[in-house]
Amino acid sequence: LFGGVISLEAAQGPLIATPGKPFTITLTWKAAGPTDAPLHTAVQLVDDKGELVASGDARPLGGSPPTDLWQAGDWIVADHELTWIEDRAAALVEESELSLRIGWYRLEDDGTGMLHTVAVPTAEGEALVAVGLLRVGEAR
Repeated sequence: LFGGVISLEAAQGPLIATPGKPFTITLTWKAAGPTDAPLHTAVQLVDDKGELVASGDARPLGGSPPTDLWQAGDWIVADHELTWIEDRAAALVEESELSLRIGWYRLEDDGTGMLHTVAVPTAEGEALVAVGLLRVGEAR
């Protein structure tokens, strides 16, 4: 349960990902109530060293409705297109495994007009949760 109010019910996507080709992960969330502020979903693919190789961060459903308007019992199904970090994707080896990690964050002004991210942890204190593995290869 992220922030005490959002639970991930399902994550669906390809089993094989081809570096350089965008792909979609579908996340199904259940709300236990609204969040304190509008949140963004972190959707990250990392290699065996923990290096980010692809990401698809966004507000679910484009932010409509934002998470601070979600109500208890709401189900949200959101697609996230992941794009590759070019130089890291080029270095991946065929058949290597990548970990899909999911989390939430909010944007806050640091007082100087600059925004920075603040993680919304799970009840266990984790900012990102591993939800599956993808293998590097040619998607069919």
